[in-house]
Amino acid sequence: MHDDVSIIIPTLDPSRVVALVHALHAAGWNDCVVVHPGVPIALFGARTIATGPVLSPAAARNRGARESTKPYMCFIDDDVVLNPDVLMMLVDSCMQAGFVAAGPLLADAPLDGYWRRCMHRVMAGAQFSGHPIQSPVALMSMLLMVRRAAFWSMGGFDERYQSPAGEDTALTMRLAGIGGICIDRSVRIHHNPDPDGFWPATWRLWRFGIAWGRVVAQSNRPSQRVRRLPLVLRMGMIPALPFLALYDACTSTTWNYWLGYAWLRGWWYLGWLTGPTGQRAPQC
Repeated sequence: MHDDVSIIIPTLDPSRVVALVHALHAAGWNDCVVVHPGVPIALFGARTIATGPVLSPAAARNRGARESTKPYMCFIDDDVVLNPDVLMMLVDSCMQAGFVAAGPLLADAPLDGYWRRCMHRVMAGAQFSGHPIQSPVALMSMLLMVRRAAFWSMGGFDERYQSPAGEDTALTMRLAGIGGICIDRSVRIHHNPDPDGFWPATWRLWRFGIAWGRVVAQSNRPSQRVRRLPLVLRMGMIPALPFLALYDACTSTTWNYWLGYAWLRGWWYLGWLTGPTGQRAPQC
């Protein structure tokens, strides 16, 4: 089964993934591709692709995917902490009839700060370990196992998403329509984004909200109708955002995270209402 999977790791700094690549190689995952900007380097246990200029996450993942030949591809972000053995579970999930992609649960790490924990509860949605969803509509790409044929039938990641937000949601929502996606509830990972804290979490969730505006333009979700309203009408909805965000917090998490969750969810909504609409993705 190890020989059926290509592992693709985009990173801005290859030194961040040395330990991960070594652990994967020691566990028998021998087809690893590390995509990074700058000049070519040697990295034991992996093939490296130097892109020169910095690519967007979507473009970097597609670049690595084009170099893979295995029937399954596993995308791993450089700020994820995992046990390499869990990849076998994700392959098993993908091999089940009807599934074209599988992802893990995101769990809090012992050293996670308050704002990182709040951010995970908002951004992970269906994949947060505290309230996993049985039938997700999308998956995160921080750890994503996908059938190669299905991935390219959708055209890969949409490279019009220039920031690390939205490109995975757009892709996996479309994958869900051709074969089904699943969350393997036995697989848990930790996520250690850098930097951590109040403002980084706020900025990240605002950026996710802007990306969601582009995602809904590609889908038939009910929120698409709101995005079609003139900007002046959407701006008029802003005073209601704190109340909507607080309601979300009270129904989605525990009391000790209510205020943090509501703050970040409010910024997510703000980005969603005020961000550019974007264009529909090409149908492949």
